[in-house]
Amino acid sequence: MSGNLTPRVNTLRTSSNNDTSPLPSGMNTPSEEVQEHLALAIAGEGSAVDELSAAAKEMALQDGENEDEAETKEGKFKGLLSILRRFIGIKDLASVRFSLPAQFLEPIPNLDYWHYVDRPDALICITDPEEPVDRMLAVLRWWFTKDLKVVKGKPCKPYNCILGEFFRAHWDVREPAFNPDGTMLPANTDPHIPDDPPQSSASSIKSAKSASTITSGGGSWKRAGFLSRRNTPQPTSGPTLTVPKVDYVPHSERKVCRVAYVTEQVSHHPPVSAYYASCAEKGIVMRGLDQVSAKFTGTSIKVFPGEQNRGVWITLKQRGDEEYLVTHTSASVSGFLMGSPTINIHDASVATCPKTKTKAIVQYLEESWLGKQKALVKGAIFTYDPANDNITDFKDVPSSALIGTIEGSWKGEVFYTPKDGVRRLLVDLELFDVFPKKVPESHELHPNESHRVWEGVTKSIKSSQFSKATKLKVDIEERQRAKAKKRLEEGTEHEVKLFKMPVGDGKPELSQLGEKILAGVANADYGSMKDSIPE
Repeated sequence: MSGNLTPRVNTLRTSSNNDTSPLPSGMNTPSEEVQEHLALAIAGEGSAVDELSAAAKEMALQDGENEDEAETKEGKFKGLLSILRRFIGIKDLASVRFSLPAQFLEPIPNLDYWHYVDRPDALICITDPEEPVDRMLAVLRWWFTKDLKVVKGKPCKPYNCILGEFFRAHWDVREPAFNPDGTMLPANTDPHIPDDPPQSSASSIKSAKSASTITSGGGSWKRAGFLSRRNTPQPTSGPTLTVPKVDYVPHSERKVCRVAYVTEQVSHHPPVSAYYASCAEKGIVMRGLDQVSAKFTGTSIKVFPGEQNRGVWITLKQRGDEEYLVTHTSASVSGFLMGSPTINIHDASVATCPKTKTKAIVQYLEESWLGKQKALVKGAIFTYDPANDNITDFKDVPSSALIGTIEGSWKGEVFYTPKDGVRRLLVDLELFDVFPKKVPESHELHPNESHRVWEGVTKSIKSSQFSKATKLKVDIEERQRAKAKKRLEEGTEHEVKLFKMPVGDGKPELSQLGEKILAGVANADYGSMKDSIPE
């Protein structure tokens, strides 16, 4: 097992750029020998630690870094192995009090990073379709787009939240356009820039950040709610699909909608945040509790919903408070030690709507150890009895209840096939990018607002002053421990500001102050509202 690992590790290099990696360059999946060394190193085997750390230093020198920089790489790698060693066998990493060094963090607060509104246009159009199955399909389309940062980016570790920290933001987005076949088109990131195509025989538009082009053969884009009956080429035999008539809605008539969002860290042990998003123009509310648990298995980290995380709730007020609950999957992150982190999603997401008695199960398929990641999903949409809901696997759906099936890739195209119908595209994730949010200016920030709390840490990390960033981070954490100790001594509890507590069903309600703050966000009024929030 001994020997110089550098040549064997070095052959796995890629062009990946991961500044937070302990190794100088990204790498593909390591060989069995390198993986075995990693397992031994994490377990504390001294020779494996020395060999891998030396390989990290040697590769840094090969990359043109000087001796000091190479030794820093070697030290970071040893440090990461030491950190991971502490976590072996721990049931839930979230229960461990530990301060991760700043160089291993992404310079973004957790409340800013996770919000499930990466595509607000997909969220606001859920209420539009007239048919229940179309609304369920719209929910699934939003679900596949809600975390585009994960689909298209690298796995990362944002800052942990402090108790009482909160975040405000809003998105301004024009109602999405649709191809005549019912496929949603990416909205421009600036809703005031016309995105209607010229009326010609071959019209196209590019999303603001993507080079992908979408072409509409007839040149007339529509606002449509008929995803379940997309007018795809018909088979030579079999049932004929009917596409309902929808009128062309030009850009100027597709109104700009605002999605307002607030979230607050409501618990520290365990770490739980409550979030609430609302689009008044469309009568849509999205909310839930975020709590994740994590376990280190030796070479990967598994992340799964915490006990209080029941899923994401969506309420359609214009549909008589029609409500959907979509549950989260679990995921695993591997390859981070080799500078090539990969996320895999496991288990199933289940979407239910008791009012329409419609349910969907989307299974994320296990990946093969060999070959390129496929990120496949399969599932079904079907009718169910909310009072007797016992179907947990899409394969167990009886034919009499089946409405249609789902298949594709959560990193690419997802298709829907109605029962006895023709397969059609539900969403092509390659065409979409993360839609930018709008946040308060620096002078509008409250002392407990995420961007103010972590301002110094973020600036230090971005300027590669990691020692300073770590010190600032530790200072923040120590102040929080001092506050917790004082509350314990005084027999008092932290008061949640924006949400009513407790939240027994995982579906949070805004407090009176929270409603006021959300209304301010909906009016893009951040400055005057900050004074309404006590520290």
